[in-house]
Amino acid sequence: MPRMPALPLSTSQKQSRVLGLLFIVGFLAYAFLLNPNWSVSAWALPDFRNVIGLPCLLCGGTRAMHFILHGDFQRALYYNWIAFPALVSALVLVIVMSLEIARRRVLLPTVRLRTSQWILVGAVAASLWAHHVYDALHSPKPELLNEQTEGRLRAPPALGLPLAVELSGRGKPL
Repeated sequence: MPRMPALPLSTSQKQSRVLGLLFIVGFLAYAFLLNPNWSVSAWALPDFRNVIGLPCLLCGGTRAMHFILHGDFQRALYYNWIAFPALVSALVLVIVMSLEIARRRVLLPTVRLRTSQWILVGAVAASLWAHHVYDALHSPKPELLNEQTEGRLRAPPALGLPLAVELSGRGKPL
């Protein structure tokens, strides 16, 4: 595969790189300074968790990033393991965008995915989300569920009730 020549960085590309750097560094600073005991979604617009009642793929990600940046990897895994590859990706992007700005050259070409590739990306995201929901429902992670869902979908495991009874939240099957 022949190597593509480095294209000069246009003004709009430079602006997008600077905005991307500001966003990534700003988010990492926010995650570092965040008080993880404070309810982040209390002030947010209606989000996935509040509308559906189940955690989204990134629920707990900011808290997980906070704990990674403070060196508490076990708690970061508890909240959302996706923060680990997200941090590595963010650091790689910061390095590449910084080099592009400094050299005034495009280092990574724009990637355009075909429909079949988007379907694969969607399937991987859906399977990761399903695992995250399962993990939130079957482990003690009440902070990843909203109050209505927690009451309906969780039953004390010591009861040994059938799944339909546990899901209904009542003492009788669905």
